[in-house]
Amino acid sequence: MTLLGIDTSTEFISLALTRNGRRLAGLNRRSPHGTSRSLVPLIKRVCDRAGVLPEKLDALVVGAGPGSFTGLRISFAAVKALALVLGKPVASVGSFFAIAWPFRQRHKKIAVVGDARRGLVYGAVFKGGEILKPVGKVALYELGEFLTAHRDCYFIFCGQDIRDAALKCRAGIACYRGQVRVRADRLLEYAGAAGLPYTAIKDLEPLYIHPKTCQIRK
Repeated sequence: MTLLGIDTSTEFISLALTRNGRRLAGLNRRSPHGTSRSLVPLIKRVCDRAGVLPEKLDALVVGAGPGSFTGLRISFAAVKALALVLGKPVASVGSFFAIAWPFRQRHKKIAVVGDARRGLVYGAVFKGGEILKPVGKVALYELGEFLTAHRDCYFIFCGQDIRDAALKCRAGIACYRGQVRVRADRLLEYAGAAGLPYTAIKDLEPLYIHPKTCQIRK
């Protein structure tokens, strides 16, 4: 299977093209102004680097968020257009799966936390193992509420500010101290391992949890 993965749920654009689980090409870069105009040329660049014509792709995989309303709108519009033009199926994957994926075999329970602004966070919990499994759905929380409810988890914070706030709130929590980003190649790894079903283009929608005015802090 030759797959193209796309995520623009944060201030970064992440693209990856894989064949049978092997990464052929990709890029991870900060989103420029005018992302809607630059995304399709960047997709073409990744395909060119991999030596794969877009029409030879087997499927598209898009990161569904949560995150920036504008970023998600752009990636979903691009994926829908490509799927229609190329006649390819699409799978949608929650972006937090890509963040938790590398930690799945080291921790039994993993909590991913992202800044939802307005004093709230996006929170998601996963069960580790060979295949990452969600525990409930991504939702909005107050930071302290989420940390207390899931104190038995290993925490991964999307951004230094939210990590610092969490450590100030609950100094003893177990967490990853490095920087993390949503990477499209990890979306593809999870999609391949989990055997995700494809979504009809008419039903393809991002994971909007917050009102449109609220975006991941840049």
